[in-house]
Amino acid sequence: MFTLLLLLITFTTGAQTMKGSLEVFDMGTYKLHIYTSAEAMADVSAIIEGDKELVILEQPSFVKSIREFNEYTQKLNKPVSKIIANYHTGGLAEYPANKVVMMKGMPEFEQGEIYSGMLKNFANIFGEAMDLRPHKKTKTIEFNSKQQWAGVNFVFTAGAKSDFPAASIFIGDKAYYSHFAPAKVHFNSMQIPDRNAVDAVLTELKYAQSTQSELFFGSHGTPAKIDVVHFQIEYLEYVKMLLDKCDNADTFSQQLIAAYPQLTGATNVRALAKGLYPEETANTEKEKIRMLLNNYTKSISDVDRSLARTIWADTEDISIINGTGQYFGFNSIFNDFIVNSFGELSERKLSSVSEVINVYGDMAYIQFYWVFDRKDKEGIMRQNKGRETLICRKINDEWKIYHIHYSGMPRD
Repeated sequence: MFTLLLLLITFTTGAQTMKGSLEVFDMGTYKLHIYTSAEAMADVSAIIEGDKELVILEQPSFVKSIREFNEYTQKLNKPVSKIIANYHTGGLAEYPANKVVMMKGMPEFEQGEIYSGMLKNFANIFGEAMDLRPHKKTKTIEFNSKQQWAGVNFVFTAGAKSDFPAASIFIGDKAYYSHFAPAKVHFNSMQIPDRNAVDAVLTELKYAQSTQSELFFGSHGTPAKIDVVHFQIEYLEYVKMLLDKCDNADTFSQQLIAAYPQLTGATNVRALAKGLYPEETANTEKEKIRMLLNNYTKSISDVDRSLARTIWADTEDISIINGTGQYFGFNSIFNDFIVNSFGELSERKLSSVSEVINVYGDMAYIQFYWVFDRKDKEGIMRQNKGRETLICRKINDEWKIYHIHYSGMPRD
């Protein structure tokens, strides 16, 4: 198994301190240096260090990161034999053409509407902080080919078929690179934009698993071991089962979160489900109720009496049951529960991460998971999670809350 040589959150480069993070792994016949930018997108770049030469994989795109990455590379005191520009093609303007390689089809894709549109968007957001200058014409290599640079073997295979014309790379028989590093979190809609992507990513993960690599890393995320790959395969197999079983996005979202209640990234699930159920047409009443829920979470986050008054029914038999007690009537709900529980917090945000909405004429109920982020009296940010059910009724064409029941998260 690989040996971790260094784990540096900061790295001294002359009088400066590296802003990004750096991990160095001893892979036996080579060393793998993994640099994560501290800038907006936290992109990952890698240096494969052979006995006499270096290979750069996914050079940084942000100007400050390019500078400190290059300073670190120079301190290794070995020439760079190749730069592999795989998914990311920024930051290449200063490199000579004979050093840079891309996968076959990537130069054309880079000029196409999707990729060029993405770069224009980056330019609008980040301006000159990102180096998006045109680069020289690069050489290309074939998929399913094997190359050797710096004395290290590189095997290039097609990444998930839903992705760019870029490669997953098996490096030196011990490390496996893919666009996203495996992680024990819910997948997001960028990784899984539609149902075809589920199978594509699953196929990619099973191939990665078959390499029995010691380390798995990507252009985004942190390095992982093979147990995380096993987990992602299990997760996507469960997603496939739910897609066969659930006929709508709400039910899919709830059941996926219920199966993995402690998994981070639950806020991704709603967007993930929308991509997996594109045939769903907007249900007007459900969207009205979803807005009611949004206003409810906002009224808690802002401790906003005026907003809360608009979403609760105007009757004294409205009620809420939660961990602090049972409250009847609007004044008790707002003053005794909301103000007393949240009013003293300097920062607070209640978010709904998944909802199931069922409508029965002028009655409806909402089941949802929530996340509550808050700053305590010591100034420390903390997070709670739980589940709630809202009972609603339609009055004069407006949905109002009549009852809320709170439950904690399932215990392990």
